[in-house]
Amino acid sequence: MEKVEQDANNTDPAMVVTLVSPQDYFDINYHTFRTLVEKDKVDRQVIKFDRILHSTRFMWGRSTKVTSQHVTVAAAGIANGQDVEIPYDVLVLCTGCRYTHGSVDYIKGPAQAATTKERKAQLLTKAEAIEKADNYNIIGGGPSTIEMAAELLTHFPEKKVTVISKSAVMKDLNHKARAKIASFFMVHKDHVQVFEETKRSVAVKAIKTEPNQFVFTGLVPNTEFLKDNGLVQLDKDGYVVVKEGQYQVAALAADQQVAIPGQESTDTDNDDGSGGGSENVDNIFCFGDIAKPNAMEGDWKSGDKTSKLARFIYENIALYVQGEPLATKKREPGGATLSLGPQDGVGSYGKFNVPVPLVVSSKSKDMGVEKIHKLLTSS
Repeated sequence: MEKVEQDANNTDPAMVVTLVSPQDYFDINYHTFRTLVEKDKVDRQVIKFDRILHSTRFMWGRSTKVTSQHVTVAAAGIANGQDVEIPYDVLVLCTGCRYTHGSVDYIKGPAQAATTKERKAQLLTKAEAIEKADNYNIIGGGPSTIEMAAELLTHFPEKKVTVISKSAVMKDLNHKARAKIASFFMVHKDHVQVFEETKRSVAVKAIKTEPNQFVFTGLVPNTEFLKDNGLVQLDKDGYVVVKEGQYQVAALAADQQVAIPGQESTDTDNDDGSGGGSENVDNIFCFGDIAKPNAMEGDWKSGDKTSKLARFIYENIALYVQGEPLATKKREPGGATLSLGPQDGVGSYGKFNVPVPLVVSSKSKDMGVEKIHKLLTSS
């Protein structure tokens, strides 16, 4: 974001916004599980940016470096391979996470297609191959595993699904929610086998990328371009450390700083006690999958919660630009809502259980794409 001349009648800070993305489209990613079993839904999942970005500049490419003054982007499209430096007054990091296993890296990962046309073709090709498979194997015990298994069982009820998890399936949901998931699997007991807390040794790396194989064994943050940058603090797993509830990034401690040409550092202490930090690091914000701590207690991440958090981040950026103290948002109880096919679902946040009809209407029916379309195309 860059400051521009402000209208005298407008009290909000006037900013020019530039979006940097390695894809030329917005992908409603959690809808992928539905698209893979209902091919005709692909147009609802993938939205080209030029349909929804009207006053925002778009830079198609991949961020490779961040300094206190600019972001370096390896451009795509007609400027393919060219490095472009984009100056900023305020930077927002929300690069998300990815699956690393080759069986699912096309869902969210390095194999994800770069253009709208290619993405739709990629999903349709995968969906056709999945439909032809005789059975399915899913490794993992988290939300992706449950929703993928539910879609396969619901849409291909005559085929076998095997789920293998080294821990309890959805172990962090409360007891009632986990019982609901177990009940769903019992309804499909003739076509699903669930091995949880198993002692079986599964050679995940040896699993090939056939369309009937799904390995959901965790996510990795897309923060490689921030390593060794001498500016933004990352934890041991590569997540961006933020000031809790404010979502400003935490500065590097003085003994962690790296001298980078054109980027000065100071040895002064920060208000949050993190030690000396790099110049202007307070103008960098971060939220979404890569932020720690995030919007929810524990390690929970939620696309729905992140979408709602965007407005709060905007308001804190406005406060920062105006020189006002930032607001602090309390973390919400950890949990999730899960689709169990188009007509069933489950959800819990802490001790609170989400009624099934509410889960179905807000998520399971269309995986939430209708509300996303309204949000993105209302302007």
